Amino acid sequence: MTTATRYCLFQIPGWVITITLLTGLRQSMDLPIWACVAVMALLVVKDAILYPFLKPGYEMNAKTGIARLVGGRAIVKQTLEPEGFIQVAGELWMARASQGGRSIPVGAPVSIESADGMTLIVSETKTSRRT
Repeated sequence: MTTATRYCLFQIPGWVITITLLTGLRQSMDLPIWACVAVMALLVVKDAILYPFLKPGYEMNAKTGIARLVGGRAIVKQTLEPEGFIQVAGELWMARASQGGRSIPVGAPVSIESADGMTLIVSETKTSRRT
């Protein structure tokens, strides 16, 4: 099932409720049919406009939590000997160097390889220095 199909299926209950309310208003208050159609059209257009913003929430294979960090980059904030802290997108995370006994100094860029519980496993990223 595509993401667009999933999104539309979740919108159907709201559309049904709106149609029910508009039908009741049409009968009790003699609401013109064009007004009912206009309200439904606006509701569908609103859902279509919001779809690009809400699409990630309807995707089935979206990574969440710590899985989103794997493959990303970070900066060492406390020397990894072999454990310490790194900064990922403004947050501090416990990390462990994947090179065993080798320490990674403060300020070094690292690449996030995997996670062990809430501890990120990282390796030092080689940067080219210009002189």
